[in-house]
Amino acid sequence: MKLLKPQVQLFKVENDDLSFDYYLHVITFFDETNVVASGHGNIPQNLMSHEDINIEVYFSNTDDYPLSALTPIVHYVPLGRRDFGTDNPFIKVTLLKKYENGNISSSENIKPVHTTVADAEDDSRPVLY
Repeated sequence: MKLLKPQVQLFKVENDDLSFDYYLHVITFFDETNVVASGHGNIPQNLMSHEDINIEVYFSNTDDYPLSALTPIVHYVPLGRRDFGTDNPFIKVTLLKKYENGNISSSENIKPVHTTVADAEDDSRPVLY
């Protein structure tokens, strides 16, 4: 396990009309306890099936005193109903820091992570109706 490297898992849920809804589950480990998930950027909606999808997920620091301990932050990103057909686009996830004033910055030591639609797993969580 590496610090500041998002672990990305892509899930798909089949709908009644045999289309799929896709979700990203992103876990990132930090070495301090004063870090929280701060949402994600806009999800591109009008993509051609072969176009890559770029997703930004944000973290921020709290005012708490940082303790030196392994701390996971979790992002759950609904990508919506997609029809990728036989194409296999990349999904690129970039972790960015979000400040209280809304500014966003990147770090050279945090590299984007890629996954593909072919790696999507069926969602195994129980569904409540």
